[in-house]
Amino acid sequence: AVANMGLALEYASDELRADRDVVLAATKNFGGALEYASDELQGCKDIVLEAVKNDVYAFNFASSNLHGDREVVLEVTKSDCEGLALLAATEEIRGDKDILLRSARQHQAVLSHYE
Repeated sequence: AVANMGLALEYASDELRADRDVVLAATKNFGGALEYASDELQGCKDIVLEAVKNDVYAFNFASSNLHGDREVVLEVTKSDCEGLALLAATEEIRGDKDILLRSARQHQAVLSHYE
């Protein structure tokens, strides 16, 4: 069910929310399903990467240890047209000139978050 409707993860049992394959299928369908994944899977880099490819705002549900992961944040910047998801990134990552420039290419308003 989650492969066709990722949001169904919200109503899944704790066991299914902790099942890697179930959560991966859900986040591929709807990135925001990451919100309902187990804490452990919210910290799983490959699942978070899939989620943010589908919905950049899923980054807000990723474990804080991934908010400082350059690869994850770079994936977020690819489609974050407002730059808002980067506000959840660590200060060190937000200070990364390459990430800031990539974000700015997506949307000029990003620069106002760093003034």
